[in-house]
Amino acid sequence: MLSLDKNLFDVPFAALVEQAPGRPAYVVEHRVTHVIPGAGYWVDAVERRNRASSSGRFLGIGDPIYNAADSRLPPRGTMRRRLVSWLRPAAVSAAAPGTLSLPRLAASAAELDACARAWGGPATLLEGDRAARLPLSAELDRDPEIIHFATHVLESSVPPRGRVGARDASGSYGLIALSSAGRSEAELLTPVEIAHWKTRAELVVLNGCHSDAERVAAGAGLLGLTRAWLTAGAHSVAGSRWDTPDENGALFAALYRQLRMQPTPDPASALASAQREMIRSGSWRARPRYWGAYFMVGNE
Repeated sequence: MLSLDKNLFDVPFAALVEQAPGRPAYVVEHRVTHVIPGAGYWVDAVERRNRASSSGRFLGIGDPIYNAADSRLPPRGTMRRRLVSWLRPAAVSAAAPGTLSLPRLAASAAELDACARAWGGPATLLEGDRAARLPLSAELDRDPEIIHFATHVLESSVPPRGRVGARDASGSYGLIALSSAGRSEAELLTPVEIAHWKTRAELVVLNGCHSDAERVAAGAGLLGLTRAWLTAGAHSVAGSRWDTPDENGALFAALYRQLRMQPTPDPASALASAQREMIRSGSWRARPRYWGAYFMVGNE
């Protein structure tokens, strides 16, 4: 169990190499690492936490509509996007000053499908224009056991109002970018808003896919989001320490298969098992650059 601070959040502990009998090995091959939040956030979350949901429901949010060129948009004329003043300049397209430009995450729909099949329970997938705040809020009322985001995660440099900022040295925190269909700008979920929601989810996954590294909140930026979901009542939250590829979610499909087989849910050990499966795959996913990005934070 790791209680971390500042730059230590960016250390991929599971991917560190240790000496083992016979050959060097990654830490994850012999150990399960589990990050615990700071005491203040832990107390806040425990006060609001109920017994974890056992509904078996899987809620996936991904493949949002991010730009006016998306073929899924209804013909409503040109959608003009205003610059959100609290986004870092790096999150704004240099080719179109004053607009928020985010490319489509083409593989995120396949990721949600693969994860829902691996989980095996009833599933609701919010994609396209349904990957938005109101449908998400309505689905949270249905008590999902698993909540999986496959979206862009942006970075803000303005401190949020409230206690769930979890900013790094640069003052950044994460923002979940949802669909902008029919609106003048993308919907952005802040840690403070999330912390005021209520959930009994066993696990929330924040797979912040990317277009390039500058547009993605680093691990410390994501901590505001992980702690916010814990405060909202989630028992465990998975996040990434660095930018991750837009792909079909093989690691998380493996995680859900492992989690589904456990008599008592243990997301940290399920993640470790999925990471070991990636190491044994012999493909590009065996490299720690892929599986080492992910970590599990929990209140247990």
